[in-house]
Amino acid sequence: KLKTFDDYILIKDLQLPEGVKVQRDPEEILISVSPPEKIEEEKPVEEKEEKVEEKKEEPSSPKVSEGEGEKNKSS
Repeated sequence: KLKTFDDYILIKDLQLPEGVKVQRDPEEILISVSPPEKIEEEKPVEEKEEKVEEKKEEPSSPKVSEGEGEKNKSS
């Protein structure tokens, strides 16, 4: 029924089940349609991406203290 912005639905236009009574003015507007408001077009926000450099972890070799290396060589 709402085909134009001038159309509306009144309480009296409702098809209510038998035995249901409305306690408001039958001429009261329940639904109406209004034209959309003009909204200014917003400029898109550019998101700045921070490039994160990935550090490749090299497999670490077991650390040997100075004196320990000499002991292992002689054994």
